[in-house]
Amino acid sequence: MLWMYQRVMQGPITHEENKALPDMNRREWGALLPLVLLMFAIGLYPKPLIDRIEPCADRLIQRVSASRRLSGMPYVQQEVLPSQQSLIERQNFLQEASTDQQKPSNGQTSR
Repeated sequence: MLWMYQRVMQGPITHEENKALPDMNRREWGALLPLVLLMFAIGLYPKPLIDRIEPCADRLIQRVSASRRLSGMPYVQQEVLPSQQSLIERQNFLQEASTDQQKPSNGQTSR
């Protein structure tokens, strides 16, 4: 691929009629510039895109895992990402707190 790119984009001009071609006009810059800016934006700050994709990817992983269990294939445990760890810990804390409030304390019965 690199060899092809070097020959096509950076190689010598072999046909004389191609010497008069301009590099890029405004229309081509107008089409290319938003794509380049989007590539830089996704490269520098991918979180909005990842947040959008993550729920679908999680559902896909669950479906594949479920179908593997049904077919008898070995089950692969989904690893918890660091970004999900704090959310899971918070959910566990809230769940424990709600069960602690429901338990009677000091031998008293709840009504």
